[in-house]
Amino acid sequence: MVTLKEAMKSDFVSKEELIELQKAITTGSSSAGDIIEPEIDPGLQNMVVKKYPFYTWMNAMGRVTGTRSNKPSFLKKVSGAASDWIAEAASLPATTDSVYDLETGTMNTWTCSLELSDQLLMGSQDSVVDVLDQEIQDAMELHLYDVDAAMLTGPGTSDAPTGLNTLISTNKTNMSGEELTGKFVLDSLCEDIMDVGGTPSALVTNGNVKSQLEEILYPNIAYPLIPKTELAFGYQVTSYNSPVGEIPIIVDPSMPSTTDQQKIFVVDYSTLMLKYLMEPRVVDLAKTKLTESSVLASFVSFICRAESFNGAIYNIGTKTS
Repeated sequence: MVTLKEAMKSDFVSKEELIELQKAITTGSSSAGDIIEPEIDPGLQNMVVKKYPFYTWMNAMGRVTGTRSNKPSFLKKVSGAASDWIAEAASLPATTDSVYDLETGTMNTWTCSLELSDQLLMGSQDSVVDVLDQEIQDAMELHLYDVDAAMLTGPGTSDAPTGLNTLISTNKTNMSGEELTGKFVLDSLCEDIMDVGGTPSALVTNGNVKSQLEEILYPNIAYPLIPKTELAFGYQVTSYNSPVGEIPIIVDPSMPSTTDQQKIFVVDYSTLMLKYLMEPRVVDLAKTKLTESSVLASFVSFICRAESFNGAIYNIGTKTS
């Protein structure tokens, strides 16, 4: 059991910020209890890659990290240095420096309240199921779902993170409700990304669009033989032979599925960062009634340092047969 005092010495959260969290979620005059860092149940861990594949891929690419700042800063490249060919012993051309803007990310607070009656807890002590642990595991799964969805479609309003759906503005292709009929539109978007210095690393879409892509990319190949690539932890997904080579097609349940308004995100992993100031922790609340009250909370920030290195195809028609 980790005490509040020990938790305050955590690598990724300061004493002041934990105190503020305690103030925000404590309701009563009595003191709150411990803060613990729950572990994901092995059964849930095995499902994470399938339920939250974009989060899994980000983690596998080393883009889910900790931070010590509640306002994580990053450099956003505006323009690059110029290069040229010169004659032997010629004077060097005029210098053109790279230009960067210093951007500050937003740290978002996520919470999930946990409340179980003392009677339920006392009456289930001989049960095979640990009720409180089950509640925590369910909350951990909600956290993964919300973070995965926020990175893709977070609106940036109501204290939620801003996801790729809002962040991507430069490289966009409108299908106007038409289905995908060829590989050109995808290759063309990848070329646009490459022209400004990005490197397509993955496609993210839903199941319907993935089916359209497979018919386009592999029209004469039976399903078991469709080319695959590893997403993470040995999990195989359909591959797309992009202009920069083979990349995964990630089917994520959080991607839009509205009829004729479906989407593909083409992402450059090096531009994306998910930073935790505090990973999910259970914080005991002050006891004001005959219940065990706590909250699973985290401080997390999603950052895209170069939206122009990413792209989107939107308003894709829904395939019905």
